[in-house]
Amino acid sequence: MRAAYAKARSTLPRFLKLLAAPPEHVEGMAVKLGFPAGERTEFIWVADLRKTSAGYSGRLGNRPNYAPNLSMGDTVTFTRQQIVDWSYRDTRTGRLVGNFTGCAILMKQPRADRQRFAEATGLHCD
Repeated sequence: MRAAYAKARSTLPRFLKLLAAPPEHVEGMAVKLGFPAGERTEFIWVADLRKTSAGYSGRLGNRPNYAPNLSMGDTVTFTRQQIVDWSYRDTRTGRLVGNFTGCAILMKQPRADRQRFAEATGLHCD
């Protein structure tokens, strides 16, 4: 997972450049953030991203399991340094770009499962 975080961070400038002026073929831009949840950290996708004077804001894209103070759809604010992963869909190819943490998890699955997931979601891992 550390390699996935490193790859996401090293490619984050490209993603943020797209976020500043998304081309027509880019949709569903999202980032993954870590939220404190007791003694653990819960990682949640955040969508509907906006640049703010202090960083960024967006809405939680999935239901938190461990962070009782958060709900799906809540608006959160964050800085670039808090981003651990990013993704978007390229409508020209149908591919899901980024989601390096998803790829790290998928690479531990059997090849047939990875292929089915790629076909269903458009996420193709290098």
